[in-house]
Amino acid sequence: MYFERKTMDTMFRTLDEFQTKVAKGDITHAQLDWFLNLTPENRNFLVVAAKKFAMLADLGIVTVPDDYAHEGRMFKFQTDVLQAGKYPDLDMYSSGFTDANFETPSRFLKSGDRFRVRAFTQVAGECASGDECLLFLSGLNAVYPGAQGALLVFEQGRHLLPKNRKYTSMDRAVYLWNAYDKGHAVPCIDARADGKFDLQLLRYEDGLDAQTAILCFTEVE
Repeated sequence: MYFERKTMDTMFRTLDEFQTKVAKGDITHAQLDWFLNLTPENRNFLVVAAKKFAMLADLGIVTVPDDYAHEGRMFKFQTDVLQAGKYPDLDMYSSGFTDANFETPSRFLKSGDRFRVRAFTQVAGECASGDECLLFLSGLNAVYPGAQGALLVFEQGRHLLPKNRKYTSMDRAVYLWNAYDKGHAVPCIDARADGKFDLQLLRYEDGLDAQTAILCFTEVE
């Protein structure tokens, strides 16, 4: 009886805490529906993933420019960098950042789109897989604009990124470039300690190391 009473007390206390969070808007009904529709395995996986991350920086709002065009986006950026010298603080630009390699992200950007962007880092001693990153982001109602999203953050928010870290713009593996069958390429901004930036590609299958954070894009009305 003691065990049953203790379990019920814990359950009611948890329910009261949950109702308080809903009333404050910390948890929405849509988020609850999403969580309840997960398989038990994925619920447990999400709980584990959530414990591995903490917010590192809030970059505020980024806005897709009025003249934005998805087709040729990468080529235009390369032209700005190589010919116009528009970004002198960009030191290295991976040759894999091409329109052909990242043609179909999960979330296509459109002119006028607005996103809140946050960076989450792994807590000390943890190492997250690509799948754990995506499950954690899905719990925050994130969208995945892929390489195009990484370029948008570079253009509008790179100076807000804490230095000496890498920042990945995650996407589902099926939408990532399968780089020569060696693994799926994840777009990454490297904010170097010397103030310079690199645009690199990491391997989805390798997960994240301690110095690599994830970018979280959430839509803003």
